[in-house]
Amino acid sequence: MSPCPICGTDCPADWLTCAKCGWDVTPESRLAIAQQPSHLHWGRSLWQQLQRELALNQRFEAIEQRLTQLEYQHSSRDALTQISPKISPEISEFDDIYHPLAFHLAQPDWREADAWTWERILEVAGLDGGGWLDGDEIAAFPQGELQTLDELWYAYSEGHFGWSAQAEIWWASGADYSQFCDRVHWRSGRTWLYYEELKFDRQAPRGHFPVLPWRKRACYGLGGLTAAETLNHWMARFPPLS
Repeated sequence: MSPCPICGTDCPADWLTCAKCGWDVTPESRLAIAQQPSHLHWGRSLWQQLQRELALNQRFEAIEQRLTQLEYQHSSRDALTQISPKISPEISEFDDIYHPLAFHLAQPDWREADAWTWERILEVAGLDGGGWLDGDEIAAFPQGELQTLDELWYAYSEGHFGWSAQAEIWWASGADYSQFCDRVHWRSGRTWLYYEELKFDRQAPRGHFPVLPWRKRACYGLGGLTAAETLNHWMARFPPLS
């Protein structure tokens, strides 16, 4: 077996095309792509783009399922309320907790969505009176909570924002904070942006939000950690795809 040059799937010698990505894996094709590295780069870029689009579709489907469930629960709640005013069925966690974030993202109001996300992070960490998370607290932050917040950001922004989007940029930047900030435009030239200078509109660069490693200026950290150290801890929760 030989790995597919595009997706890495092990392909038996008698395969004409890769069963996973559909690339021509005949000896002639392998020779041609070895002689034209640009074709290999193009093929891999196309495959990675397809994978991102599939991941985005899956996230949209997950959000739609949750919204459908929410609509059903609302209908059930209304029906039960009509039967007996004393009955107070539980509202779904998505509706009760995350509805404000979904509302802000749908507007879209990135400033309010980011502020709500930060407040929610502190609340879950037991710091709703204000403060910051250290490295251990970030590592221990509930995965389910993190995933839900990320899914909402990623889905409503069509893959433009969210920690998943930021993680792609972070690892592609070699986990270098300065390069990352240049790509998401938390820095302009050699000038680190203040929070008020961010782009709170649809023209904001990919990965611009949400903001977790700093709250005043992109070169300032939180508590005892630098902004780079804080972001590194958060991005460790979203390791690069193998």
